Amino acid sequence: MRSETEMMDLINYFIATAPNIRAEILNGSWANPNVEGDIFQDYDVCCFVEDVAPYRTDRTFVEQFGELMIV
Repeated sequence: MRSETEMMDLINYFIATAPNIRAEILNGSWANPNVEGDIFQDYDVCCFVEDVAPYRTDRTFVEQFGELMIV
């Protein structure tokens, strides 16, 4: 399992290298310092893009963040 720093680095790299993404917001439990973490805590990232079509047709970009547990 990746550390919090490794995961945030991976997310930030993805956003910095994706020319279509204009803004991002981290929300959910990682954005709330009052939430006690657990092994199932995930990263809820909202990306604001110019064109959503590439992400609808090719969802393989998700694989770089780790194995999907629930789809």
